[in-house]
Amino acid sequence: MLIISDCGATKADWAVIRDGEDVLKFSTCGFNAAVENNAHKLASSLKNGLERLSFIPEAPLRLYIYCAGVVSETLASEFKATFQTFFPGAQVELCSDMLGAARAVCGHNAGVVGILGTGSNSCIYDGNAITVQGRGGGYVLGDEASGAWFGKRLLSDYIRRLLPRDLDEALGREYDIDYQKIVQGVYRSGVPSAYLASYFPFVQEHQDSPYIKQLMQEGLALYFDRVLSAYCRELESLPLSFCGSVAYFCRDRILECASERGWKIATILRSPIEGLIDFHSSGNGI
Repeated sequence: MLIISDCGATKADWAVIRDGEDVLKFSTCGFNAAVENNAHKLASSLKNGLERLSFIPEAPLRLYIYCAGVVSETLASEFKATFQTFFPGAQVELCSDMLGAARAVCGHNAGVVGILGTGSNSCIYDGNAITVQGRGGGYVLGDEASGAWFGKRLLSDYIRRLLPRDLDEALGREYDIDYQKIVQGVYRSGVPSAYLASYFPFVQEHQDSPYIKQLMQEGLALYFDRVLSAYCRELESLPLSFCGSVAYFCRDRILECASERGWKIATILRSPIEGLIDFHSSGNGI
């Protein structure tokens, strides 16, 4: 019995695997270890998922937890201990969501991997481990072309009255927002990156607007030229793959950006969970 979880800032996907077959899959609210950085908050944030897993009649042998914001061994050890209290005796591997994305899109093959979801990140993966870890920077310092980045730019232009009139009216109407609500959501919600990323569906919905087209081009250009530029040499010999909901919905523009720079895209996967199910069901243990 295996339990796999891919936990981003907005959503956590769970899968229970027995003898290589899916027996249960579900989603819960997400979690970012760098923001909610203690075991008590982890248990609270993942309460629904853990409660659903508690009804499994058979104790799991292994848990593979891939979590956003796992930026240190100390943090990983603390959260690992929390899971072991819920599942005594089970072996637990708690890793970054970046390693989860790499295993999902590359398996045991080497490649350059990008995440574009609520946040953004990147790495070089040798087919076994991450050899060069990018630094996403979070929604304040980086996260270029992520859902949070697009939401941040959209809301910034909204409060500065820089949006085209039709988009300004549509955003205010569809989200029922004003300046006070935006400030509250960003600075008092406790999940600022997820709040900002909640506006990415508006970007998708209005992607034919000249303003949105320019915004998407700008965000992806920043990601390619500020983040992936560090891997230019590797990209001459290694495939480039992406994971995440933003990557999936922006895939046509990602292909254009890559082509303009002479890079080839191998895979664009919406969610890591299916790739991780394949990876761990094939006998890849701790």
